[in-house]
Amino acid sequence: MSKMKNRTKAVIFDFGGTLDTDGIHWFEKFWDVFSHFNSVITRESLRDAYLYAEDEMKVRIKPEFGLLKTLSTQVELQTEYFVSNSIISKEAEDYLSLSVTTKCYNDVIDVINSNRKIVKDLSGKYKLGLVSNYYGNVKNVLLELGILNYFDTVIDSKEVNIYKPDERIFKTAIEELKVKEEDTIVIGDSYERDITPAKNIGCKTILLLKKSWYMPGDTSQADYKIDSLNQLSGCGVGELKF
Repeated sequence: MSKMKNRTKAVIFDFGGTLDTDGIHWFEKFWDVFSHFNSVITRESLRDAYLYAEDEMKVRIKPEFGLLKTLSTQVELQTEYFVSNSIISKEAEDYLSLSVTTKCYNDVIDVINSNRKIVKDLSGKYKLGLVSNYYGNVKNVLLELGILNYFDTVIDSKEVNIYKPDERIFKTAIEELKVKEEDTIVIGDSYERDITPAKNIGCKTILLLKKSWYMPGDTSQADYKIDSLNQLSGCGVGELKF
């Protein structure tokens, strides 16, 4: 595939599964870590725990939470589910929760430390936006990670009450960036939530896929596919060499 013409004025990132894990869906991340610390947990039971936690986090996460508090809450909800369904013992709950939280948090810090230079370099060339289906606290998460100041706009779905794949959430970011859709690149790990709606409104798209919970059968709408943000230079994004 040929490189994108360098008329780009803005780059919009997804957060969860993109900037924080570099293409690994959070279910897959949790599966790797939970199964490392406890062999009793199955993918099926984790799936149920993951979905339970996702629903609960909509009301449990507070705007002032940073990443560590958000992640610890999510893990605690999952271990709470395991205990209530007799999958693990109550005695094992605290150790498992702390172990999984610590491992996941440290892994995110490592990824962010790697991606920080990419985001910093891009912020010197383009207007940067971030669009995330989050819990109303993504700005505090970015602040904790030391990358908030690189973004010209940050759109948190809970704050604007618009959720991907609704195209309006991307239009909101583009309006705040004061650019045109055709001059914008959207980068995300979800084909349905990031690529399809962004492409439908006229943006260029880059699909980041390393380890997905659900692999779409057709990804033809993505202009480019990568398995690490380190490969962005190969897409011709600013012709930068990271």
